Amino acid sequence: MRFHLPTGVSRRRGLSQEDVDQLTTKFLSRWADTPGTLPPGDMQFSPEDQRQNELDMDRDAASLPASVPEYEAMSGGERAGFRDRIRATVAGLPFLPPGVLDDRFVDATEEATWRFVKRAREFDAGMTEGDLHQALRNLWVFHCVQLLVGVPVRGTDSSFAYSLLYPYTDNRLDSSEQSMSEQAAMVHWLSSWFRGEEIPCADSLTAKVARLLLMIENECPRTKYPELFESMGAIHRAQWKGVVLRRKGWSAQAAELLSATMEKGGTSVLVDAFLTGERLDARQIEAFFGFGVFLQLVDDLQDLEEDWRAGQVTPLLGALKEGRLVEMVCRLLRFGDDVASIMGKNAGSHGVPVRDFLRRCFLLLVAGGVARHRALYPEEFVKVLEGRIPVTCEFLDRAQRKAEGTIVRDPGGMVEEEATGRCWYAGWKTHERLHLELCREATLADAQKSGYSLS
Repeated sequence: MRFHLPTGVSRRRGLSQEDVDQLTTKFLSRWADTPGTLPPGDMQFSPEDQRQNELDMDRDAASLPASVPEYEAMSGGERAGFRDRIRATVAGLPFLPPGVLDDRFVDATEEATWRFVKRAREFDAGMTEGDLHQALRNLWVFHCVQLLVGVPVRGTDSSFAYSLLYPYTDNRLDSSEQSMSEQAAMVHWLSSWFRGEEIPCADSLTAKVARLLLMIENECPRTKYPELFESMGAIHRAQWKGVVLRRKGWSAQAAELLSATMEKGGTSVLVDAFLTGERLDARQIEAFFGFGVFLQLVDDLQDLEEDWRAGQVTPLLGALKEGRLVEMVCRLLRFGDDVASIMGKNAGSHGVPVRDFLRRCFLLLVAGGVARHRALYPEEFVKVLEGRIPVTCEFLDRAQRKAEGTIVRDPGGMVEEEATGRCWYAGWKTHERLHLELCREATLADAQKSGYSLS
């Protein structure tokens, strides 16, 4: 089945900051109205079912190429055989609605991923594995958006550049090692470019960013796609707000922090949508903005460890600090259901399959975030959430880490970061570890209010 959102009558001739503010306010209101209790589940998987599913997935993973060179060395028949096994395994899981992902989408996404990795390494041979995986996550979002608007799934120069842009700009704007003046200079440089002004590159990093920005503008001229460049400008305005709030530390207002997070996430996926070249009406813009808000919050959930170590200030870390992590996760699950419904309403006759497909995918994304840091959650809560997905949280976490390493690493072994079984903060100084233990104690109490049950 091929999904498409209805095409708007005419292209919006721009996306003002006022538009972005209105969208942010709308989703802040939706979030505030979302209960912080566990939503009802519509599927249950027994431990026996999960064990069988894990055996099937391990069998398929054994044939996964370990690097780009290994992938390129595979014959067309070997690649097709691998894709067939993956599709058969997914089809055998009573989790995703049948007929949702057609063969063309699976094949095209696989090809685009490996080509992206190869091209990214050619662009910057020194790019770290973490940065490359960050770029890949955005690429996969772009391909999902292509599927939803009904255009062929393929890589483009602009999607390559936009996906690769994030590691460079985020590293500068989110780094605690950069001074406020250095970060302000980066924002000023980006803002000038988005306004169409020519400004010299200050260093090698901005020179790389300039090359990527030119790739985008060459494929999507500024005069033809004003909303694209206005959305990109909005992303970095939201990032700057985040920088300012981070400097305030935990004295920053939670509402301000959530607003900046939603603005950044929503405008990020809007750029993906505009890069497809399709016309978007107001309803579609709202739907993709909500999609981006959800994905940004999931990102923060998955990056709890990394953000804590880097001294970041995020809504999810705030929830952990205040003992509201379970409530936040439950609210995120319900919010994801709401966003999936909005997307479904924009899908015409395919509304129900789109909604159900996205709901299941969103559940898996949230479960993946919980699985990555499951030591922070009550064991009973993890078990209840785990019963709603086709594999255990332990397997899901291991599969996520292995997939990240397989795709982005050069040939070599995968280091299991948690092979010792210790939680990720075990090696910290005593007072830091004690603080997180206190956070976890509060989370245990919070879980009792969030309505989960083993029945």
